[in-house]
Amino acid sequence: MRIRLTHVGLVVGIAIMTVALACGQSSGVSPTGEVSSEQSVFQESDQEMADRLIGSGVRFQELGDFQNAIKVLDRVLRLDSSNALAYYHRGNANGGLGNLEGAIADYGAAIRFNLELVDVYLRRGVSHSRLRRFTEAIEDLDQFIAGSEPDATAYRARGLAYYGLSEWERAIKDFDQAIAVDPGLAVVFNDRALSLVNVGRHTEAIEDFGRAVKLSPDEAMFYDNRGGTWQAMGNYVWAIEDYDRALLADPSYAPSYENRGNAYRRFNDYSRAIADYDEAIRLTPWSASTYFNRGMAYGLMDEWESAVRDYGFAISRYPLYAEAYYNRAGALSNLGDFDAAILDLDTVIGLQPTWAEPYHERARTKLKLGDTEGALDDLSRAIDLAPQFAAAYLNRGMAAYGVGDFEQAAEDYTKVLQMQPEALEAYEKRARAYTMLGLEEEAKADVATLAQMGFDVGALEAELADLWTHR
Repeated sequence: MRIRLTHVGLVVGIAIMTVALACGQSSGVSPTGEVSSEQSVFQESDQEMADRLIGSGVRFQELGDFQNAIKVLDRVLRLDSSNALAYYHRGNANGGLGNLEGAIADYGAAIRFNLELVDVYLRRGVSHSRLRRFTEAIEDLDQFIAGSEPDATAYRARGLAYYGLSEWERAIKDFDQAIAVDPGLAVVFNDRALSLVNVGRHTEAIEDFGRAVKLSPDEAMFYDNRGGTWQAMGNYVWAIEDYDRALLADPSYAPSYENRGNAYRRFNDYSRAIADYDEAIRLTPWSASTYFNRGMAYGLMDEWESAVRDYGFAISRYPLYAEAYYNRAGALSNLGDFDAAILDLDTVIGLQPTWAEPYHERARTKLKLGDTEGALDDLSRAIDLAPQFAAAYLNRGMAAYGVGDFEQAAEDYTKVLQMQPEALEAYEKRARAYTMLGLEEEAKADVATLAQMGFDVGALEAELADLWTHR
Protein backbone atom coordinates (compact mmCIF):
# COMPACT_ATOMS: atom_id res chain seq x y z
CA MET A 1 0.00 0.00 0.00
CA ARG A 2 1.31 3.48 -0.91
CA ILE A 3 1.30 6.02 1.91
CA ARG A 4 -0.32 9.43 1.47
CA LEU A 5 0.95 12.32 3.60
CA THR A 6 -1.16 15.38 4.24
CA HIS A 7 -0.16 18.12 1.82
CA VAL A 8 -1.14 21.74 1.60
CA GLY A 9 -2.48 23.57 -1.44
CA LEU A 10 -0.49 25.56 -3.92
CA VAL A 11 0.16 29.29 -3.86
CA VAL A 12 -0.29 30.31 -7.48
CA GLY A 13 0.32 33.03 -9.98
CA ILE A 14 0.23 32.95 -13.75
CA ALA A 15 1.56 29.55 -14.75
CA ILE A 16 3.69 29.53 -11.59
CA MET A 17 3.22 27.25 -8.65
CA THR A 18 4.81 26.78 -5.26
CA VAL A 19 4.02 24.47 -2.37
CA ALA A 20 3.42 26.36 0.84
CA LEU A 21 6.02 24.30 2.71
CA ALA A 22 8.70 24.27 0.15
CA CYS A 23 12.63 24.68 0.17
CA GLY A 24 16.42 26.33 2.26
CA GLN A 25 19.77 25.26 3.63
CA SER A 26 20.00 21.53 3.99
CA SER A 27 22.38 19.20 5.75
CA GLY A 28 22.85 15.46 5.80
CA VAL A 29 22.17 14.95 2.07
CA SER A 30 24.37 16.09 -0.78
CA PRO A 31 22.82 17.81 -3.85
CA THR A 32 22.96 14.40 -5.54
CA GLY A 33 20.81 12.84 -2.82
CA GLU A 34 23.62 10.81 -1.21
CA VAL A 35 23.43 10.25 2.51
CA SER A 36 26.15 11.92 4.57
CA SER A 37 28.81 9.84 6.20
CA GLU A 38 27.66 11.30 9.55
CA GLN A 39 25.52 8.34 10.67
CA SER A 40 24.88 6.42 13.85
CA VAL A 41 23.42 3.01 14.51
CA PHE A 42 19.68 3.37 15.10
CA GLN A 43 18.44 1.80 18.31
CA GLU A 44 14.84 0.63 18.72
CA SER A 45 14.55 2.75 21.88
CA ASP A 46 15.21 5.90 19.83
CA GLN A 47 11.98 5.58 17.82
CA GLU A 48 9.88 7.55 20.27
CA MET A 49 12.48 10.37 20.37
CA ALA A 50 12.62 10.49 16.55
CA ASP A 51 8.82 10.74 16.34
CA ARG A 52 8.77 13.59 18.87
CA LEU A 53 11.53 15.43 17.03
CA ILE A 54 9.76 15.08 13.68
CA GLY A 55 6.60 16.47 15.27
CA SER A 56 8.60 19.38 16.66
CA GLY A 57 10.15 20.03 13.24
CA VAL A 58 6.71 20.09 11.62
CA ARG A 59 5.47 22.58 14.22
CA PHE A 60 8.45 24.85 13.54
CA GLN A 61 7.53 24.75 9.84
CA GLU A 62 3.92 25.65 10.61
CA LEU A 63 5.27 28.71 12.44
CA GLY A 64 7.49 29.60 9.48
CA ASP A 65 10.67 28.89 11.45
CA PHE A 66 12.36 26.75 8.81
CA GLN A 67 15.88 27.13 10.18
CA ASN A 68 14.96 25.57 13.53
CA ALA A 69 12.89 22.94 11.73
CA ILE A 70 16.01 21.88 9.83
CA LYS A 71 18.11 21.79 13.01
CA VAL A 72 15.57 19.50 14.71
CA LEU A 73 15.27 17.22 11.67
CA ASP A 74 19.06 17.05 11.43
CA ARG A 75 18.99 15.53 14.95
CA VAL A 76 16.54 12.88 13.76
CA LEU A 77 18.82 11.97 10.88
CA ARG A 78 21.78 11.68 13.22
CA LEU A 79 19.74 9.13 15.15
CA ASP A 80 18.51 7.37 12.01
CA SER A 81 20.10 8.27 8.68
CA SER A 82 17.44 6.27 6.82
CA ASN A 83 14.37 8.02 8.27
CA ALA A 84 12.31 8.85 5.17
CA LEU A 85 9.83 11.09 7.02
CA ALA A 86 12.67 13.22 8.38
CA TYR A 87 14.06 13.72 4.87
CA TYR A 88 10.59 14.51 3.58
CA HIS A 89 9.90 17.17 6.20
CA ARG A 90 13.40 18.61 5.94
CA GLY A 91 12.80 18.89 2.20
CA ASN A 92 9.68 20.92 2.98
CA ALA A 93 11.67 23.16 5.33
CA ASN A 94 14.37 23.63 2.71
CA GLY A 95 11.64 24.63 0.33
CA GLY A 96 10.38 27.21 2.79
CA LEU A 97 13.84 28.79 2.74
CA GLY A 98 14.03 28.72 -1.06
CA ASN A 99 16.76 26.07 -1.17
CA LEU A 100 15.16 24.05 -3.96
CA GLU A 101 18.26 21.98 -4.66
CA GLY A 102 18.42 20.97 -1.01
CA ALA A 103 14.72 20.14 -1.04
CA ILE A 104 15.07 17.97 -4.15
CA ALA A 105 18.01 16.13 -2.58
CA ASP A 106 16.03 15.45 0.60
CA TYR A 107 12.97 14.28 -1.36
CA GLY A 108 15.23 11.94 -3.32
CA ALA A 109 16.52 10.43 -0.07
CA ALA A 110 12.97 10.08 1.27
CA ILE A 111 11.95 8.17 -1.86
CA ARG A 112 15.03 5.95 -1.69
CA PHE A 113 14.29 4.89 1.88
CA ASN A 114 10.51 4.58 1.48
CA LEU A 115 9.10 4.13 -2.00
CA GLU A 116 5.56 4.27 -0.59
CA LEU A 117 5.74 8.00 0.29
CA VAL A 118 3.85 9.01 -2.83
CA ASP A 119 3.40 12.67 -1.77
CA VAL A 120 7.13 13.18 -2.06
CA TYR A 121 6.82 12.96 -5.85
CA LEU A 122 4.39 15.89 -5.81
CA ARG A 123 6.72 17.99 -3.68
CA ARG A 124 9.78 17.15 -5.73
CA GLY A 125 7.89 17.72 -8.99
CA VAL A 126 6.82 21.19 -7.88
CA SER A 127 10.39 21.98 -6.81
CA HIS A 128 11.66 20.94 -10.25
CA SER A 129 9.04 23.21 -11.84
CA ARG A 130 10.15 26.15 -9.75
CA LEU A 131 13.65 25.58 -11.13
CA ARG A 132 12.13 25.40 -14.65
CA ARG A 133 13.10 21.73 -14.97
CA PHE A 134 9.72 20.94 -16.43
CA THR A 135 10.58 17.54 -17.91
CA GLU A 136 11.81 16.26 -14.55
CA ALA A 137 8.75 17.78 -12.90
CA ILE A 138 6.42 15.92 -15.24
CA GLU A 139 8.19 12.62 -14.53
CA ASP A 140 7.63 13.06 -10.78
CA LEU A 141 4.05 14.25 -11.18
CA ASP A 142 3.29 11.25 -13.39
CA GLN A 143 4.45 9.05 -10.52
CA PHE A 144 2.28 10.90 -8.03
CA ILE A 145 -0.82 10.85 -10.22
CA ALA A 146 -0.40 7.13 -10.99
CA GLY A 147 -0.13 6.26 -7.28
CA SER A 148 -2.84 8.39 -5.76
CA GLU A 149 -6.52 9.23 -5.97
CA PRO A 150 -7.48 11.97 -8.48
CA ASP A 151 -5.93 15.15 -7.12
CA ALA A 152 -6.64 18.62 -8.53
CA THR A 153 -3.39 20.02 -7.16
CA ALA A 154 -1.34 17.38 -8.97
CA TYR A 155 -3.15 17.78 -12.28
CA ARG A 156 -2.69 21.52 -12.05
CA ALA A 157 1.00 21.14 -11.20
CA ARG A 158 1.56 18.93 -14.23
CA GLY A 159 -0.48 21.29 -16.39
CA LEU A 160 1.76 24.15 -15.35
CA ALA A 161 4.84 22.08 -16.20
CA TYR A 162 3.44 21.42 -19.67
CA TYR A 163 2.67 25.15 -19.90
CA GLY A 164 6.32 25.85 -19.11
CA LEU A 165 7.29 23.61 -22.04
CA SER A 166 4.79 25.44 -24.31
CA GLU A 167 2.85 22.19 -24.70
CA TRP A 168 -0.44 24.03 -24.54
CA GLU A 169 -2.80 21.19 -25.51
CA ARG A 170 -1.38 18.86 -22.85
CA ALA A 171 -1.62 21.67 -20.31
CA ILE A 172 -5.28 22.20 -21.22
CA LYS A 173 -6.02 18.48 -20.73
CA ASP A 174 -4.48 18.53 -17.26
CA PHE A 175 -6.36 21.69 -16.31
CA ASP A 176 -9.53 19.95 -17.53
CA GLN A 177 -8.76 17.08 -15.16
CA ALA A 178 -8.09 19.45 -12.25
CA ILE A 179 -11.40 21.23 -12.85
CA ALA A 180 -13.24 17.90 -13.04
CA VAL A 181 -11.85 16.97 -9.62
CA ASP A 182 -12.44 20.40 -8.06
CA PRO A 183 -14.55 22.84 -10.11
CA GLY A 184 -14.22 25.47 -7.39
CA LEU A 185 -10.54 26.26 -8.06
CA ALA A 186 -10.69 29.67 -9.67
CA VAL A 187 -6.97 29.75 -10.45
CA VAL A 188 -7.21 26.63 -12.64
CA PHE A 189 -9.78 28.35 -14.86
CA ASN A 190 -7.26 31.20 -15.13
CA ASP A 191 -4.48 28.75 -16.03
CA ARG A 192 -6.60 27.01 -18.65
CA ALA A 193 -7.63 30.36 -20.11
CA LEU A 194 -3.98 31.37 -20.53
CA SER A 195 -3.29 28.11 -22.33
CA LEU A 196 -6.31 28.66 -24.58
CA VAL A 197 -4.97 32.11 -25.48
CA ASN A 198 -1.70 30.53 -26.58
CA VAL A 199 -3.52 28.26 -29.04
CA GLY A 200 -5.65 31.10 -30.39
CA ARG A 201 -8.90 30.07 -28.69
CA HIS A 202 -9.59 33.54 -27.33
CA THR A 203 -13.37 33.28 -26.97
CA GLU A 204 -13.07 30.15 -24.83
CA ALA A 205 -10.37 31.87 -22.81
CA ILE A 206 -12.69 34.81 -22.11
CA GLU A 207 -15.31 32.34 -20.85
CA ASP A 208 -12.78 30.72 -18.50
CA PHE A 209 -11.63 34.06 -17.14
CA GLY A 210 -15.30 34.80 -16.52
CA ARG A 211 -15.59 31.62 -14.45
CA ALA A 212 -12.44 32.56 -12.53
CA VAL A 213 -13.71 36.03 -11.59
CA LYS A 214 -17.11 34.60 -10.64
CA LEU A 215 -15.39 32.27 -8.18
CA SER A 216 -12.89 34.91 -6.97
CA PRO A 217 -14.35 38.37 -7.69
CA ASP A 218 -11.64 40.14 -5.71
CA GLU A 219 -8.66 38.67 -7.62
CA ALA A 220 -7.15 41.48 -9.69
CA MET A 221 -4.95 39.13 -11.72
CA PHE A 222 -7.96 37.40 -13.32
CA TYR A 223 -9.47 40.69 -14.54
CA ASP A 224 -6.06 41.79 -15.78
CA ASN A 225 -5.54 38.57 -17.75
CA ARG A 226 -9.00 38.86 -19.29
CA GLY A 227 -8.20 42.46 -20.19
CA GLY A 228 -5.05 41.27 -21.92
CA THR A 229 -7.09 38.78 -23.92
CA TRP A 230 -9.60 41.44 -24.98
CA GLN A 231 -6.62 43.56 -26.03
CA ALA A 232 -5.18 40.68 -28.08
CA MET A 233 -8.58 40.48 -29.81
CA GLY A 234 -8.43 44.21 -30.61
CA ASN A 235 -11.22 45.12 -28.19
CA TYR A 236 -9.52 47.92 -26.28
CA VAL A 237 -12.71 49.31 -24.73
CA TRP A 238 -13.50 46.06 -22.92
CA ALA A 239 -9.84 45.62 -22.10
CA ILE A 240 -9.80 48.98 -20.32
CA GLU A 241 -13.00 48.06 -18.47
CA ASP A 242 -11.33 44.90 -17.13
CA TYR A 243 -8.19 46.81 -16.14
CA ASP A 244 -10.47 49.22 -14.28
CA ARG A 245 -12.06 46.26 -12.47
CA ALA A 246 -8.63 44.89 -11.58
CA LEU A 247 -7.59 48.20 -10.07
CA LEU A 248 -10.88 48.46 -8.19
CA ALA A 249 -10.11 45.05 -6.67
CA ASP A 250 -6.50 46.01 -5.93
CA PRO A 251 -5.46 49.65 -6.44
CA SER A 252 -1.80 48.66 -6.03
CA TYR A 253 -1.80 46.07 -8.85
CA ALA A 254 0.90 47.59 -11.08
CA PRO A 255 0.46 45.29 -14.12
CA SER A 256 -3.04 46.68 -14.72
CA TYR A 257 -1.75 50.26 -14.78
CA GLU A 258 0.86 49.26 -17.36
CA ASN A 259 -1.58 47.22 -19.43
CA ARG A 260 -4.23 49.93 -19.32
CA GLY A 261 -1.56 52.38 -20.42
CA ASN A 262 -0.85 50.13 -23.40
CA ALA A 263 -4.55 50.12 -24.31
CA TYR A 264 -4.75 53.92 -24.05
CA ARG A 265 -1.65 54.14 -26.24
CA ARG A 266 -3.40 52.08 -28.91
CA PHE A 267 -6.20 54.66 -28.74
CA ASN A 268 -3.58 57.42 -29.28
CA ASP A 269 -4.54 58.76 -25.84
CA TYR A 270 -0.92 59.32 -24.85
CA SER A 271 -1.53 61.55 -21.83
CA ARG A 272 -3.64 58.88 -20.11
CA ALA A 273 -1.16 56.22 -21.15
CA ILE A 274 1.75 58.10 -19.61
CA ALA A 275 -0.25 58.77 -16.42
CA ASP A 276 -0.82 55.02 -16.05
CA TYR A 277 2.83 54.23 -16.78
CA ASP A 278 3.85 56.80 -14.17
CA GLU A 279 1.72 55.07 -11.55
CA ALA A 280 3.00 51.62 -12.51
CA ILE A 281 6.58 52.90 -12.19
CA ARG A 282 5.82 54.41 -8.79
CA LEU A 283 4.57 51.00 -7.62
CA THR A 284 7.26 48.90 -9.34
CA PRO A 285 10.26 51.11 -10.13
CA TRP A 286 12.33 48.03 -11.09
CA SER A 287 10.04 47.14 -14.02
CA ALA A 288 11.96 47.43 -17.30
CA SER A 289 8.87 46.88 -19.46
CA THR A 290 7.00 49.86 -17.99
CA TYR A 291 9.83 52.25 -18.85
CA PHE A 292 9.98 50.67 -22.30
CA ASN A 293 6.27 51.20 -22.89
CA ARG A 294 6.40 54.78 -21.61
CA GLY A 295 9.32 55.36 -23.96
CA MET A 296 7.14 54.17 -26.84
CA ALA A 297 4.41 56.62 -25.84
CA TYR A 298 6.90 59.49 -25.74
CA GLY A 299 8.20 58.43 -29.16
CA LEU A 300 4.69 58.50 -30.63
CA MET A 301 4.45 62.07 -29.31
CA ASP A 302 7.80 62.91 -31.01
CA GLU A 303 9.30 63.59 -27.58
CA TRP A 304 12.52 61.82 -28.48
CA GLU A 305 14.65 63.01 -25.56
CA SER A 306 12.12 61.57 -23.10
CA ALA A 307 11.94 58.38 -25.13
CA VAL A 308 15.74 58.00 -25.05
CA ARG A 309 15.73 58.53 -21.30
CA ASP A 310 13.06 55.88 -20.69
CA TYR A 311 14.70 53.31 -22.94
CA GLY A 312 17.87 53.95 -20.96
CA PHE A 313 16.02 53.28 -17.70
CA ALA A 314 14.64 50.05 -19.18
CA ILE A 315 18.14 48.94 -20.21
CA SER A 316 19.57 49.78 -16.78
CA ARG A 317 17.03 47.42 -15.24
CA TYR A 318 17.48 44.70 -17.86
CA PRO A 319 20.79 45.05 -19.73
CA LEU A 320 19.85 42.32 -22.25
CA TYR A 321 16.67 44.12 -23.36
CA ALA A 322 17.25 43.99 -27.13
CA GLU A 323 13.98 45.75 -28.02
CA ALA A 324 14.89 48.68 -25.78
CA TYR A 325 18.26 49.13 -27.52
CA TYR A 326 16.47 48.88 -30.89
CA ASN A 327 13.89 51.51 -30.02
CA ARG A 328 16.48 53.78 -28.44
CA ALA A 329 18.47 53.58 -31.68
CA GLY A 330 15.42 54.83 -33.56
CA ALA A 331 14.93 57.70 -31.11
CA LEU A 332 18.62 58.64 -31.30
CA SER A 333 18.45 58.59 -35.09
CA ASN A 334 15.48 60.95 -34.97
CA LEU A 335 17.60 63.25 -32.82
CA GLY A 336 20.38 63.09 -35.43
CA ASP A 337 22.78 61.13 -33.23
CA PHE A 338 23.53 58.47 -35.84
CA ASP A 339 26.77 57.23 -34.30
CA ALA A 340 25.05 56.47 -31.00
CA ALA A 341 22.18 54.83 -32.89
CA ILE A 342 24.62 52.49 -34.66
CA LEU A 343 26.21 51.55 -31.33
CA ASP A 344 22.78 50.54 -30.00
CA LEU A 345 22.02 48.56 -33.15
CA ASP A 346 25.40 46.83 -32.83
CA THR A 347 24.30 45.76 -29.35
CA VAL A 348 20.95 44.49 -30.61
CA ILE A 349 22.64 42.40 -33.29
CA GLY A 350 25.02 40.98 -30.71
CA LEU A 351 22.06 39.99 -28.52
CA GLN A 352 19.82 38.70 -31.33
CA PRO A 353 21.95 37.97 -34.42
CA THR A 354 19.07 36.31 -36.31
CA TRP A 355 16.70 39.29 -36.04
CA ALA A 356 16.56 40.93 -39.49
CA GLU A 357 15.17 44.38 -38.60
CA PRO A 358 18.25 45.65 -36.72
CA TYR A 359 20.43 44.98 -39.77
CA HIS A 360 17.93 46.92 -41.89
CA GLU A 361 17.83 49.84 -39.47
CA ARG A 362 21.61 49.90 -39.15
CA ALA A 363 21.85 50.00 -42.96
CA ARG A 364 19.47 52.96 -43.13
CA THR A 365 21.52 54.74 -40.48
CA LYS A 366 24.77 53.98 -42.32
CA LEU A 367 23.27 55.47 -45.49
CA LYS A 368 22.67 58.70 -43.58
CA LEU A 369 26.36 58.68 -42.66
CA GLY A 370 27.40 58.00 -46.26
CA ASP A 371 28.55 54.42 -45.64
CA THR A 372 26.87 52.86 -48.67
CA GLU A 373 29.03 49.75 -48.80
CA GLY A 374 28.37 49.02 -45.13
CA ALA A 375 24.67 49.57 -45.73
CA LEU A 376 24.66 47.12 -48.65
CA ASP A 377 26.28 44.46 -46.47
CA ASP A 378 23.68 44.95 -43.74
CA LEU A 379 20.77 44.93 -46.19
CA SER A 380 21.99 41.69 -47.74
CA ARG A 381 22.22 40.15 -44.28
CA ALA A 382 18.68 41.31 -43.46
CA ILE A 383 17.42 39.71 -46.68
CA ASP A 384 19.26 36.47 -45.93
CA LEU A 385 17.50 36.33 -42.56
CA ALA A 386 14.08 37.42 -43.87
CA PRO A 387 13.70 36.64 -47.60
CA GLN A 388 10.24 38.29 -47.70
CA PHE A 389 11.47 41.59 -46.21
CA ALA A 390 10.24 43.97 -48.93
CA ALA A 391 11.59 47.14 -47.33
CA ALA A 392 15.09 45.63 -47.24
CA TYR A 393 14.94 44.91 -50.98
CA LEU A 394 13.71 48.44 -51.67
CA ASN A 395 16.50 50.03 -49.66
CA ARG A 396 19.15 47.73 -51.12
CA GLY A 397 17.93 48.70 -54.56
CA MET A 398 18.34 52.36 -53.67
CA ALA A 399 21.81 51.77 -52.25
CA ALA A 400 22.85 49.72 -55.30
CA TYR A 401 21.58 52.46 -57.61
CA GLY A 402 23.60 54.97 -55.61
CA VAL A 403 26.84 53.10 -56.34
CA GLY A 404 25.98 52.55 -60.01
CA ASP A 405 24.92 48.90 -59.76
CA PHE A 406 21.76 49.42 -61.82
CA GLU A 407 21.26 45.75 -62.57
CA GLN A 408 21.16 44.86 -58.85
CA ALA A 409 18.84 47.81 -58.26
CA ALA A 410 16.41 46.63 -60.95
CA GLU A 411 16.44 43.08 -59.57
CA ASP A 412 15.69 44.31 -56.06
CA TYR A 413 12.83 46.56 -57.21
CA THR A 414 11.41 43.61 -59.15
CA LYS A 415 11.51 41.54 -55.98
CA VAL A 416 9.60 44.26 -54.14
CA LEU A 417 6.91 44.28 -56.84
CA GLN A 418 6.56 40.51 -56.68
CA MET A 419 5.66 40.90 -53.02
CA GLN A 420 3.81 44.23 -53.27
CA PRO A 421 2.38 44.66 -56.80
CA GLU A 422 0.99 48.12 -56.01
CA ALA A 423 4.22 49.61 -54.67
CA LEU A 424 4.34 52.82 -56.75
CA GLU A 425 7.78 53.77 -55.47
CA ALA A 426 9.28 50.50 -56.75
CA TYR A 427 7.89 51.06 -60.28
CA GLU A 428 9.24 54.61 -60.28
CA LYS A 429 12.70 53.58 -59.12
CA ARG A 430 12.86 50.57 -61.42
CA ALA A 431 12.03 52.80 -64.38
CA ARG A 432 15.13 54.86 -63.55
CA ALA A 433 17.28 51.73 -63.19
CA TYR A 434 16.00 50.35 -66.52
CA THR A 435 16.78 53.68 -68.16
CA MET A 436 20.36 53.60 -66.87
CA LEU A 437 20.66 50.04 -68.21
CA GLY A 438 19.48 51.18 -71.63
CA LEU A 439 16.23 49.19 -71.33
CA GLU A 440 13.98 51.91 -72.72
CA GLU A 441 10.93 49.73 -73.42
CA GLU A 442 10.97 48.24 -69.92
CA ALA A 443 11.23 51.73 -68.44
CA LYS A 444 8.29 52.92 -70.55
CA ALA A 445 6.25 49.91 -69.41
CA ASP A 446 6.79 50.89 -65.76
CA VAL A 447 5.77 54.48 -66.51
CA ALA A 448 2.62 53.21 -68.25
CA THR A 449 1.77 51.07 -65.22
CA LEU A 450 2.16 54.08 -62.95
CA ALA A 451 -0.13 56.13 -65.21
CA GLN A 452 -2.77 53.40 -65.10
CA MET A 453 -2.57 53.46 -61.30
CA GLY A 454 -3.30 57.21 -61.28
CA PHE A 455 0.26 58.46 -60.78
CA ASP A 456 1.12 61.80 -62.46
CA VAL A 457 4.01 60.66 -64.67
CA GLY A 458 4.84 63.98 -66.38
CA ALA A 459 7.81 64.88 -64.20
CA LEU A 460 9.07 61.29 -64.23
CA GLU A 461 8.96 61.10 -68.03
CA ALA A 462 10.99 64.32 -68.26
CA GLU A 463 13.52 62.97 -65.73
CA LEU A 464 13.87 59.69 -67.62
CA ALA A 465 14.37 61.51 -70.90
CA ASP A 466 17.19 63.49 -69.32
CA LEU A 467 18.73 60.32 -67.88
CA TRP A 468 18.56 58.66 -71.29
CA THR A 469 20.39 61.57 -72.86
CA HIS A 470 23.15 61.81 -70.26
CA ARG A 471 23.64 58.23 -69.17
